Amino acid sequence: IVATPDPAPPPTVCDHRIAAGSTNRRQPFGADPIMVESLYAYPPSQQIPSTRYRWIGATANVLFVDGHVENRTDRSRNLLKPGLPPGALAFLNKENIYDVGTTDELWVIE
Repeated sequence: IVATPDPAPPPTVCDHRIAAGSTNRRQPFGADPIMVESLYAYPPSQQIPSTRYRWIGATANVLFVDGHVENRTDRSRNLLKPGLPPGALAFLNKENIYDVGTTDELWVIE
């Protein structure tokens, strides 16, 4: 979503080609953001929504590193990272990109 170095991927959750974000890295300053699909999702604490709820009923199929897949409906619009480009929220809403839940519990390895 921002033109800064990407944080390391989270250790336990991996969205199978449904995680998404946007970047203006290759775009001229002020250009509209573009969608960039990825294989992992950020936890809500990173403030970078990255899961695209594209399926009927606003659901997302989430692949976990242990191999199981869950159809998730717990999309959340948590606090966004400060400094996101203008229009980021409208873009996220338009593309149905949200956080999975409100806490980082899915990313904790026990």
